[in-house]
Amino acid sequence: MSKIVDEQVVGELINERYENNKVFTIYGLIGLFISIFFGSMSLTGKFILESDTPSIITGSIILFFVSFFFIFLGNRNKINNLFNDKGQMQLSFGMIFSIILIILFLVFTFYAISKFLDIQNSIQVGKFKDKLQADIDKLWKGTQGSQTVEYKLPSSVKKVCFVDFSVSGNGVNLNLYNPLKSSFYGSENMVFYPVGSAQGLDSVVIKHIYLDEIVKSENPYCIDVVGGDVNIHLEKDYGQATVLVTR
Repeated sequence: MSKIVDEQVVGELINERYENNKVFTIYGLIGLFISIFFGSMSLTGKFILESDTPSIITGSIILFFVSFFFIFLGNRNKINNLFNDKGQMQLSFGMIFSIILIILFLVFTFYAISKFLDIQNSIQVGKFKDKLQADIDKLWKGTQGSQTVEYKLPSSVKKVCFVDFSVSGNGVNLNLYNPLKSSFYGSENMVFYPVGSAQGLDSVVIKHIYLDEIVKSENPYCIDVVGGDVNIHLEKDYGQATVLVTR
């Protein structure tokens, strides 16, 4: 009688453990689907505000790893049983398929992380452009003034170059004139070097600057970016209509 009771208890424990494993697996699969869905939508720019993209991608990546951990908990017995008593590996078709899915999920994760970093860099470049223009506009609206401001850029950007493509190149950065011109589409006067380092925002228009004077002796006039930091001096003299940009 006691043996029967013991077998029933063991059976109940096995069933309970099986149900718990199944719950872990289901929750993990649901989490994976949600993380992949929202991560993919944010990367492609669908139905998600651009300002929310970084936080949503971060959340998707975290949810992905948590879900993966839940799936691991739900299948830890199967993983332990990969090896038989003789230490030989025995893989079923289902386990092979699961390993393939795991590899695909990991590939997606690394892809999502790389895209997330690209999006962060794009946002940083956009913020740099907006802040520089705001600082220039502030001086432009006043009678005179000057300031040196430190800005942040992605470490991939090595130079910020002001250039007038309506005239020929000259000066110490003459060798950069033609490569920078590949990012000129008709009105841009500031280009990031190397071309392509600013994640799609290679050249922009900066208003209210004294471009003729800036490129008088150097065209393009480039300012070095060191470790993602760039110091730009802005100055406007009394009676001057635009702002002079120097190193």
